Amino acid sequence: MKIKLKNTKLVDADKNPIRFFHATPCEKFERFLPLSHFGTSKAANQRAMHFVYEALGMKEPNVCPEEVSPNLAKKLAKQSTVPPLRIFPVYLAMKSPVVMPDLTLHDLAQYYHWFSRKYVPKTKYLTRNEWLEGTVVGQARIKYKNLLSDFIFLDPFTRSEADLKKELEAESFYSVPTKTEIPNHVPVFLGPVLPKVDRHLYPLAEKVAFQRMMRYLEGEGHDGFSYQNECEDEGQKSYIIFRPEQVFNALDKTQEHVVPEQTPEQKAFLLNVELNFFAAHDTLSPSQRIQNHSQKLKTRNAMSK
Repeated sequence: MKIKLKNTKLVDADKNPIRFFHATPCEKFERFLPLSHFGTSKAANQRAMHFVYEALGMKEPNVCPEEVSPNLAKKLAKQSTVPPLRIFPVYLAMKSPVVMPDLTLHDLAQYYHWFSRKYVPKTKYLTRNEWLEGTVVGQARIKYKNLLSDFIFLDPFTRSEADLKKELEAESFYSVPTKTEIPNHVPVFLGPVLPKVDRHLYPLAEKVAFQRMMRYLEGEGHDGFSYQNECEDEGQKSYIIFRPEQVFNALDKTQEHVVPEQTPEQKAFLLNVELNFFAAHDTLSPSQRIQNHSQKLKTRNAMSK
């Protein structure tokens, strides 16, 4: 799959790509991670200031300044363990972001609550029989949505280490985590599967959950998130990418990135993970629904000719 900058919808009145910014403390930089945030220059500078105050152990003022003062810069320079702050100017290849609120922390629990309560799957993927089964309008969609939430956010935490690594490596969103950070507190939403949760595998399961969420939303035609920032440069739009290849260095002339292709074995593995979960609940998987809808469109188009 190729991602081309010229196809982005994030352009100005003259159809030129809009420049966005990302602030982060880093010693070595290789690529942006999935679900990285990008906003205005002011937002990035204010984000940088958050890192400065945190690194210095200082309380942030009510109105966060947009630049590091000479006094703070001197204090920061003395902190040998603090990685240097960098602000990256970029262009984003994005056509159809999902509009969402600013989740503040943007952690797994917040994504779960947003998705399970607010995101509305496309009804065209539900079958007529499913709609007729329900006695209440929307019952089929609620049933499907509940299963989706379980598959994306709960099921990964019940899987073995081998299965999680295989699933993560079958896509190109993330690399397998090299560090194991055991959380002090497991999110409340994992209550239904808590007895099966291995805390040592939490970082791995968390990334698989994020990957499943993004793969599902891609299947619905989305390629990121947009939200109105309520913290940095309040009121302005910020964007969250799905794939690292969507980010283009604004100082580089590259116009195209290639997403690594999956092998037939990787595709089959990911599909089977999905099919087996939904088959156990006697319903069609998201991939099956998309394929069925695509076939209906082909048949309809053929009949209309």
